Amino acid sequence: MAYFSSLQNFIDTVTARFNKPKRSLVNEGIVKQDVIDVLTDTAKFVTDIKVASEGINANFIQRSLSLYATIYVNGTDGNDARTGLSYDNNPVWGAVKTLGRVAELHSQKTQNLMIVISGNTSISNFVDLDIPFVTIIVNQNVTLTFSKKSVEDANGIVVGEGSWAIFFYGHELNFNNSGTIKVEGHAGSTGLGDQYYYRQRQGAVAMARRNMYDSDRFSILNVTGTGVLNVGNNTTFAVSGGSGSNSDGMNRLGRYRRSGVVGGTLVLGTNAVESISFGDRTTIRRYTPTSSTDLKVEDSELVGDSTYLYSKRDGVIKKIAWTAF
Repeated sequence: MAYFSSLQNFIDTVTARFNKPKRSLVNEGIVKQDVIDVLTDTAKFVTDIKVASEGINANFIQRSLSLYATIYVNGTDGNDARTGLSYDNNPVWGAVKTLGRVAELHSQKTQNLMIVISGNTSISNFVDLDIPFVTIIVNQNVTLTFSKKSVEDANGIVVGEGSWAIFFYGHELNFNNSGTIKVEGHAGSTGLGDQYYYRQRQGAVAMARRNMYDSDRFSILNVTGTGVLNVGNNTTFAVSGGSGSNSDGMNRLGRYRRSGVVGGTLVLGTNAVESISFGDRTTIRRYTPTSSTDLKVEDSELVGDSTYLYSKRDGVIKKIAWTAF
């Protein structure tokens, strides 16, 4: 048990030792023992601080590496004045309304975050998630929508439309989708102005965003689940880097994978692209295509079974190697 309950308790105790009544005409009241008592109290207070510090620092590294949190988001009934600790409408810890509030509460603060989308939610601002490991769960009968936005160049010329996006700075982002992830379709490019700005705003999820201060980092975006990934007209779901579909700023260590093992449906609108990503190594996924245009195989991906190695280019899957030559 601590000697003193607080700093103020320590100060009050020491002050009282010096405020002694006069003992005689020549003695102001303070004797040698009073000074010894003050020094003893000081040593006790230092001991209190030492014990408290050791308690805070005990297993600090292990605890910091396992900091895990869950936050609930409901774009219909949520409220950003809350903390999102529960899915209900509790005025203090009930569901929040936006992913912007999620970033405010957890970006650069949490090691491993689970975001549960418990009600229809739209992303209508750029969201920076600087969290090493993130899982976004989209519940059944719930839609997470990346809304479209108008895009202008540096001269104020409307160059087309793009998507509001999540910029992910961490190592692994997983979507577990039992509902619908929707990238709202848009009108595409106007063909006017500086089209670099149009391309920059393509992509709903940007992996391992690259900046002047941030070199290429290995980052993975995984999509799994029985739900629907609906990529609207003229849009792109995943890009690697912070410059959209522009080649500069591309992070070649960013990887995207969508698994169809448990089902799930991909819907691509006109001129829609599922992903623009690069990697520094080849990964072969074990899978046998059901047709030459199987949507469960993404463009540029390599898949294989015990007999053939397949590659998809421009939407068409072809055999590129087999066991007997």
